[in-house]
Amino acid sequence: MIRIWNNHTGKYRSFLSNSRSFSSIKRHDESILLISDSPPTYTSLFHTLFRLYLRCGRLYGAARTLSAMCTFGFPPDSRLWNSLIHRFNANSIAPHHKVSLIYSKMIAFGVPPNVSALNALIHSYCKSGRLRLAVSLLRNRVVSVDTVTYNTVIQALCGHGLVEEAYGFISEMVKRGVLPDTVSYNTLINGFCKVGDFVRAKALVDEIGEMNLVTHTILISSYYSSLHAIEEAYKEMVMSGFYPNVVTFSSVINRLCKEGRVVEAGLLLREMEEVGVYPNVVTYTTLVDSLFKAECVGEALGLYGQMVVRGVPVDLVVYTVLMDGLFKAGECREGEKTFEMLLGDNQVPSVVTYTALVDGLCKAGDLSSAESVFTQMLEKSVFPNVVTYSSMINGYVKRGMLEEAVTVMRNMEDCNIVPNCFTYGTVIDGLLKAGRQEVAFQMSKEMRLIGLEENNYVLDSLVNHLKRTGGVKEVKGLVRDMVSKGVTLDRINYTSLIDVFFKGGDEEAALAWAEEMQEKGMPWDVVSYNVLINGLLTVGKVGADWAYKGMREKGIEPDAATFNIMMSSLRKQGNLEGILNLWDKMKSHGIKPSLMSCNIVIETLCEQGKMEGAIDLLHQMMVMEIHPNFTTYRIFLETSSKHKRADVIFQTHEKLLSCGVKLSKQVYNTLIATLCKLGMTKKAAMVMEDMKERGFVPDTVTFNALIQGYFVGSHIGKALSTYYVMLEAGISPNVATYNTIIRGLSDAGLIKEVDKWLSEMKSRGMRPDEFTYNALISGQAKMGNKKESMTLYCEMIANGLVPRTSTYNVLISEFVRVGKMPQARELMKEMGKRRVSPNTSTYCTMISGLCKLCTHPEVEWNRKAMYLAEAKGLLKEMIEEKGYIPCNQTVYWISAAFSKPGMKVDAERFLKECYKRKNARFANS
Repeated sequence: MIRIWNNHTGKYRSFLSNSRSFSSIKRHDESILLISDSPPTYTSLFHTLFRLYLRCGRLYGAARTLSAMCTFGFPPDSRLWNSLIHRFNANSIAPHHKVSLIYSKMIAFGVPPNVSALNALIHSYCKSGRLRLAVSLLRNRVVSVDTVTYNTVIQALCGHGLVEEAYGFISEMVKRGVLPDTVSYNTLINGFCKVGDFVRAKALVDEIGEMNLVTHTILISSYYSSLHAIEEAYKEMVMSGFYPNVVTFSSVINRLCKEGRVVEAGLLLREMEEVGVYPNVVTYTTLVDSLFKAECVGEALGLYGQMVVRGVPVDLVVYTVLMDGLFKAGECREGEKTFEMLLGDNQVPSVVTYTALVDGLCKAGDLSSAESVFTQMLEKSVFPNVVTYSSMINGYVKRGMLEEAVTVMRNMEDCNIVPNCFTYGTVIDGLLKAGRQEVAFQMSKEMRLIGLEENNYVLDSLVNHLKRTGGVKEVKGLVRDMVSKGVTLDRINYTSLIDVFFKGGDEEAALAWAEEMQEKGMPWDVVSYNVLINGLLTVGKVGADWAYKGMREKGIEPDAATFNIMMSSLRKQGNLEGILNLWDKMKSHGIKPSLMSCNIVIETLCEQGKMEGAIDLLHQMMVMEIHPNFTTYRIFLETSSKHKRADVIFQTHEKLLSCGVKLSKQVYNTLIATLCKLGMTKKAAMVMEDMKERGFVPDTVTFNALIQGYFVGSHIGKALSTYYVMLEAGISPNVATYNTIIRGLSDAGLIKEVDKWLSEMKSRGMRPDEFTYNALISGQAKMGNKKESMTLYCEMIANGLVPRTSTYNVLISEFVRVGKMPQARELMKEMGKRRVSPNTSTYCTMISGLCKLCTHPEVEWNRKAMYLAEAKGLLKEMIEEKGYIPCNQTVYWISAAFSKPGMKVDAERFLKECYKRKNARFANS
């Protein structure tokens, strides 16, 4: 009998327990193995036990068996080691650390590795993205390599877009006496096609001379880009004596689906039937899955129905794809019904099916049901794998339940399932987003200690964390460090880097990463191209038309997000015509507008006073089954408030509710805030009562809006009494509450009262923010207390706060009012240093101040000339660089300063006409 003595617990455990096989796989206790006797019959027993563990998929049990064999003097032969290595490689997502451990143990116990073991090890490194280690093992002369070894590395390099490097191995193979086979060449042909180098692909075809069915299939599915070209390739294939079968067509359909060309894939499905090749379950499953991914739920269900009617057998894979697609489309109840349907069809759910169900429930936020399914799996002896656990962990992380996520990860280890780099990456990402950096970095260190290296996912999490925390300068160093550790950047990494540097204001670095991505032959997809055009449009390097044209030239089909980016750019320019053109293009391409698309168009229409057009679009949304959300509600309510009539606001409110906007605390708060901004506090109070009656409890936002409303109506007493009502209701004030009170009292000139409320704010542990200082500075400046306002400004800077444009405008205005232009000029320079953009008001204040001084009789002529020159420079910058138009008051002072005596009115009229023409020219450009 075999038993294990555990030093840590002080107890015996049976050999069939769940303890780990090798002590170095996440094992912190040392065990002494005891055996009663060891006759030769134990060799047969161990072999039988090993095979049983493998057959049941319990790989750690098999590993423990080999470990015991070595301990008791029955060394396993190479066949057993190879079986375990191959099974770990086949059944793990990131297997390299497990396979390499077993490989090194095999060598340590005196069993020399053969080419089969080496191939599995190299494949595990390739599978985990550790390409450099795979290449170094390939070039190690200790174990002889074969064609399979080279093909494994060639396929991995091609998969990462490194086709040129992969091609270099052909000559190396010949030098080492290993002949490339058709698999080698077909892999390279496929690789060149994927990166768009069709010339090299064709050259390889010519080099091998004769093509087989696989080569023809690769060329049809990859090399050609239209149905007409596929027809031509089909003819060539037939002329060569090969007839495409269902596998060929399924491969082409799969390729089209992967590129998002689902419509063409559907057409090809009909074409294959016309030539007498009938789709099988694989063909249908591929297309159904792709239709779900393309968010064409109706079409996917229709194709599934066609499949059932034609008698194509619906297997477990089809049910799993259908269930997964429904969950991802938000049809959770239908997804659960599909699972019930497969049980009713006597299908036995696999770990993949259960994992899809758990993942769908977790993403829907139904963690209790996911936990129930997880328990059900164990009851039915379907053991969760690393993906199942990762889905649960991801569900907890998304809900902010980080402690539960970590607990599940520790449970994995107890069940002999080692978390992979993606599991760790999910937890690390969640911790970083929650601001728990120290724990995240400890988790990263733990990950490396158990043999897992940071991967592309972890790199992406760290890059995005630095973007959120403003650490863009550290990104380059992080990337260099990760690359030096063997991480090969993928398309997602490059996309994140381009996005980070554009948003961080480093346009040059963003474009450098885009160029590097292009040089490495990394194919662009719609997401990466969307990030690029968003950055270029934001910095004003290109226009929306260029972006759209460039995308189509690259063969990338734009999606709803592409149109949203372009429409957002045009909205900032106020270009309604351009937005409506894109809206029409979007629908003509069969792309269903998203809710964001609708909101962009509605907001632009509302901004330009086209309320009827906005309401018409709201009706179109209902037809398209796009329900308005809170953003839609806010846009319409802000527009209706311009009428300054309560009845119009309430009508708009009712209209939006009838169109599908659900009543919520947020909706009520917006309605109350809109009324309060107009000083309609009685109406707002009535709305709050209705809010309470419907079961929505007023919060800090509600009371803040009411306090502001009373200040707008100059009811200072009521504003302050509302604050005390808020406290009595047990609702805590926030910084915004005090900012509202301080602003209201400052505007009323009650500066002494302000100090009392500032002290109250600090006593509650709240620090003044930029809005607080803006109110304080404005209040002091309006009272003519320049010294106090500048003291507050300096205090604000010392506290690490960046003043807003309005804060600078108040200070500049006060200095200009008393003719202190040097101080005003210095403040404008400060704005530039702190990257605070001056607005129309800033320029108008400065230009008006300079022009006033020019008309002052006591100012010397040389100073007048200097002021005029400065005013001209600012005017040019204002109009030509910023695109701002001076206000009427500024136009008056410009005409007064620059006109000849008696010609002021004519000068003013001429200036206004010039600005109109200039403005029209800017709008057209």
